[in-house]
Amino acid sequence: EPAPSEPAPSEPAPSEPAPPVEVTVSLEETCNVLNDSGQSTADQARILEAVANQTFELTLTIERVSSTYSWDKNSQYNDGKTVMGILEGTEHQVQILLPSDRNDEISQLKEGDRWTGTGRITGRDSLFRRIEMNGD
Repeated sequence: EPAPSEPAPSEPAPSEPAPPVEVTVSLEETCNVLNDSGQSTADQARILEAVANQTFELTLTIERVSSTYSWDKNSQYNDGKTVMGILEGTEHQVQILLPSDRNDEISQLKEGDRWTGTGRITGRDSLFRRIEMNGD
């Protein structure tokens, strides 16, 4: 018999507040909104903040792999790789930084390859309309 504080899942207790709803948006939806030319920078900042802790799964068609030149002394991305490509099924450009412990794997990639991984959105390059991410 469940304790009074834990009602059976089929009968939520009306007196208890509902748990916070996990709102998950897809990476594609987020890119669509961020790349919408009608978005002000303040709107974009709010969107970026809203998804800052959300990890997205993504598949990119590789356009370019380059070395990451980072100056953050505590960064796991120092001397890592930066992968640029197109988010599968969309026209969205994504740039994702990957930690240096994945260099051997990432160095094998070439233009046209598909890469699947996970990461978090860190910003948007408005000049190139490119979504910037940090990978896991």
